[in-house]
Amino acid sequence: MSEHPVDLLVETMGPGRPTILAESGRDREFRRLAQSLRGEAERLVEDTTAQVKRTGEPVQVFDTGIAAAVLGPTLAATPVRGVGSGAPMFAVQFSPTLAEAEQRASTIAAYEWELGLEELPPRLLLDDRWLDLTNTGKEFRDRAIFGPQDFFRPIIRIRDIVELWEDLRRATPDTAKIGTVLTRIDEGPLKRMHWAQRCVSTDAGPRMRGLLRDVTDTVTTAEMRLELLENRVGTESLRLQDAFGVIGDISYPYAPLILKWLTPLVPDIGHGVSTGQTVAIHPDDFANVLQWINEAKQGRTVIGQGRVRRGGGGWLKMTFHASLLDPEFFPTIGLTLVYPADVAVLDPVSASDSVSRDAG
Repeated sequence: MSEHPVDLLVETMGPGRPTILAESGRDREFRRLAQSLRGEAERLVEDTTAQVKRTGEPVQVFDTGIAAAVLGPTLAATPVRGVGSGAPMFAVQFSPTLAEAEQRASTIAAYEWELGLEELPPRLLLDDRWLDLTNTGKEFRDRAIFGPQDFFRPIIRIRDIVELWEDLRRATPDTAKIGTVLTRIDEGPLKRMHWAQRCVSTDAGPRMRGLLRDVTDTVTTAEMRLELLENRVGTESLRLQDAFGVIGDISYPYAPLILKWLTPLVPDIGHGVSTGQTVAIHPDDFANVLQWINEAKQGRTVIGQGRVRRGGGGWLKMTFHASLLDPEFFPTIGLTLVYPADVAVLDPVSASDSVSRDAG
C-alpha cells in the first residue's frame, strides 16, 4: 500500500474478518487486509474497524508509532451504515481526517435484499442515499419496501440486469461479488457505479447486503457511450415501432414481475407492484398466465390479452407479445412488447365492465 494520505474502504457486511473494497481510488475485490497492510498498520486498521462496528460512531486516531509511516499521523474512520434503524455497519471509510471520511462515506449507498420469501420475489430495503445517488424521482419514492423494478430502473445495460438478477436468485450465504454498471434515469447524468454485495445468514433468514458508489471519474463519457451502443439499438427500435417494452421474470407464477422498463411506462399502469406485495395481474387471468408461462418455456412467442393493475384503481386491458430472451441459459427472463392501440382502461368499479375509453 502506498504511503499516506490513506483512502481505504473496508467492508464489514459479513460475520468474518473485514476486507478491502477500495484503496486509494482503486477497486479491490474483497481483498484481505494483510494483502495491502502489514504489522502495526494492519492491526490498527482492524482494531479501529472493530471499534467503529461495535459502537457505530466515528473514530479519530493519532499515531506516532510504526503504523504512522504507512497510514500517516492521523487516521479517521467513519461508518457506512446499513438500511434502517439499528442496522449493522456495512463498511468503514478511512481517511486522514473525520471531515474527509464522512464526506466520502456520504457518497456510498447501502441496500439489502430479503431472500427466501415463499412464492414471492426478493424484497428490497434502501433509503435516500441510494435514491439520491441514482437520481430516482419523487414519484418512485412512495413506499418503504422496494422491489426488483426499483433496483434495476437506473441500470441501463440488459446484461448487467440479468447478471445481478441471476446472482440474487442463486445466492447462498457467504458468497460475495463485485461489478460495475452504467446508470441513468430519464435525461439525468450518465454514471458508472461500482457495486459490491455479500449474501449472509441472519436470524430472519438469508440477506443480500450491498454497497453502491459512484466511480464515474474513472472513465470518460465517450467510453461509457460506446458501451451503450448495443442497448441503444434495441431502445431505438422500440421507439421507432411506437412500442412499450419491458424485461420481466416468470420465476414466481403468482407474482410475475417487471425487472426493467426499456421504454416509458404504459400510461396509467401501476408502478408499485414489483415488490410482490400487490398482485399485478387480475385474479381471473391467472389461469391464462400459467398457460402463457408454459408456452414461453417451450420457446414459443406468446400473444395474449390480460388485465393488469391500473395506478389509482381499476385495471388496464392489454394485448401483449412476449418471448424468453434465452430459453437455454435464462429460462425465466423474457421480453414483452405492448402497442398503444392495444391498451384500454376498464371501469375502476368492475374489471368485467366494457371498455370505457382507449388509452392509445
